[in-house]
Amino acid sequence: MRCRILYRGSMLLLLGALAIGCGAAKMQIDLLETSQLEGAYAPIGEPLPRIGIGEVTSPGASGPSYQIGEAKTGAFNREAPILTQEAPGDIVRRFLVVAFDEMGINIALMDDAEVTLTGEIVHMWVDEYATGWHPEYSRARVSFDLFARDRDGKLLWAGRQDGTTISPTSQSDTTKQDQSTLENAISKAVNRLVEDRAFWNAIHSVTSEAASAAM
Repeated sequence: MRCRILYRGSMLLLLGALAIGCGAAKMQIDLLETSQLEGAYAPIGEPLPRIGIGEVTSPGASGPSYQIGEAKTGAFNREAPILTQEAPGDIVRRFLVVAFDEMGINIALMDDAEVTLTGEIVHMWVDEYATGWHPEYSRARVSFDLFARDRDGKLLWAGRQDGTTISPTSQSDTTKQDQSTLENAISKAVNRLVEDRAFWNAIHSVTSEAASAAM
């Protein structure tokens, strides 16, 4: 009987330790990296108007911490919110600034800009497919609307940019892939803008109109 009691007590202690350690209360991302951006198209051949990148709003989001996903951690795949101190719209704006900078485009102050680019977040989320059985993977989807206007407020172009990424399957813990998976999805969405000839044609139209007016 004594052995049985000791065995049951040991099992309860083990299960209690697993329950405490099986999942973090939250997962904090300090900074999403822009290293997966690709400057695929540099607008060459015509001078560009001065471009300003304004606010990308995050409807429904409130700080100081913003939930951008949900991890499944530990032996029992406990749910843990993925948080960042940077608003989703600020993340996208930063990625846009870096992408334009990598193309050699100097970002103008909004008051000096001939074209302004603003936006609104539709969706930004990363989560995991993890059931306790292998394989596991992370998946991220990002969607935002962008608007290009001239200095009079006339809409030149509008478009929705989407990016979806599924990580390689993991034989251990896919949580470590959550951040890079989300970074890749954001980069895909921004790269689609960079490669959008209709966007650049609309931007170039401001320069063309200015040149025609000067004649």
